[in-house]
Amino acid sequence: MTDDSSGRTRRRLLRVGGVLAPLLSGGCLRLTSGGEGTTTRAATTGRTTRTAIASATATEADAATEAETATEAETNTATETETETETETEAETETETTPGDGPAGLEPVVRHALDGSFADSVNDVDGQPAASGLAFVDDDRGTVLDFRGRGSGSRAGYYDLPYDALGEHFDVGDPVTTAFWMAPAALDDWYAVSPGSGITVSLRNGNVRVSRYNARTYRMDYEASVPANRVLDAGAWHHVVASLEPGAEARLFVDGTEVAATAVDADQGYQPRRAAGIDGVRMGFPPSGDDGGYDGHFEGRLDDVRFYRGSVDAAGADALYDEMRR
Repeated sequence: MTDDSSGRTRRRLLRVGGVLAPLLSGGCLRLTSGGEGTTTRAATTGRTTRTAIASATATEADAATEAETATEAETNTATETETETETETEAETETETTPGDGPAGLEPVVRHALDGSFADSVNDVDGQPAASGLAFVDDDRGTVLDFRGRGSGSRAGYYDLPYDALGEHFDVGDPVTTAFWMAPAALDDWYAVSPGSGITVSLRNGNVRVSRYNARTYRMDYEASVPANRVLDAGAWHHVVASLEPGAEARLFVDGTEVAATAVDADQGYQPRRAAGIDGVRMGFPPSGDDGGYDGHFEGRLDDVRFYRGSVDAAGADALYDEMRR
């Protein structure tokens, strides 16, 4: 091996922990090895060194780009996940807000078809009938419930919708709608739906009305009735919808047409009753002290009684009329 005076560079072995260690010297890359007595020659020039550095820099840049891309992908994925979650939450909220896909945008909470029993086909809120004054009879509409009055030699009966069972599906202050078919046998004062829901549907001198009597103040909280020139015909079937939206209106529809409306306060929504002999909603007769001056007993026939948690407008009432007359 030549010495330094011959113009050649002697490559000396540098021992660094027994590992090859690169050293830059005079623009050249020197490599050392842990093997004692071994000399490694480096043919690397300054250009090679610059290339290696540039390559390393490019590699670092590529790694940084990949990291940024991965970060963006993660961010996009997180954003998409949040968006999907928000969409699902909105859908769940909308599902809770909209009770169903029925003809009026609602599904009944209670439905008594009255086709031979008092069974509720929706939520098992079965009717509880009085001991007498009721009978299921055949009619043009099929089997219906007859409230037998004076003509049968006995007083007309009634039936209740249980307080506890209704309370599982309504909250105090809820909007509420009731819909049913009725054929009154007499046009004097009577109740079809009594207090216990926030809505009372009654008849006075042939005029159907929707109201709520306040037994504490001895006055009506609200009342709206069919005009005197639109009295019902005794013995004829009519479709009735009474709808209550707290803080807005109580509305009455007969045979698909709005016939009366009145403003109601915000606290005049669904109001359950458990007092004075009533256990929930009573069909056909009011409890003592809640008659508001009406004689009380409904005489005639009822069919397909429904209660909804929600209110309807004119289009909704018309849709109910069309659906329930099929």
